[in-house]
Amino acid sequence: MYSNYNDYELIYLINEGSLGAFKTLFKKYDHLILATISESYPYGDKLYDLAQEGRMILYNCVKRYKPEMGVTFYSFFYICFKRKLGKELEKEYYKGFIPFNENLYSNLESDLNNEIIVTYIKNYYRDDEIALMIIEEHLLGNESIQKLAIRYGINYYELYRKKASIIRSMKKVLTNLMV
Repeated sequence: MYSNYNDYELIYLINEGSLGAFKTLFKKYDHLILATISESYPYGDKLYDLAQEGRMILYNCVKRYKPEMGVTFYSFFYICFKRKLGKELEKEYYKGFIPFNENLYSNLESDLNNEIIVTYIKNYYRDDEIALMIIEEHLLGNESIQKLAIRYGINYYELYRKKASIIRSMKKVLTNLMV
């Protein structure tokens, strides 16, 4: 119904209380949100979280936009969205930190300092050289995933996904050992 309306008209109708206009504008910009996130954040661990952030930014931009600003709604939204996306991607959470279940592992460092557990985990991954490298140099040696990727010439995102897989497996292994 509102597909032929421009952004100014849609925002006016939204401010008047039109739910259909809001759905139309939301659908129009949702494609932009997903495309931008996919370009900036190609691996999908947090893709949906960032998409939801983008949708909340869109909602806030609709509420705050005034045509008197002298800029189109597209430009206003895109600038706000790119700034927020940049801030989110700068956070340590999106750079490879994968938290353990803190309730189950109150002191992970003591578990990793336990020779029996470390030996068991290394034995579990004895046929996977990349996993052993991540365990020894990143988890035990505190070397960053980014530095490991550069040193060994392996794609950062591949190492990140591998680390996530290792941590999921380690949780299961440690759970079975502690039960």
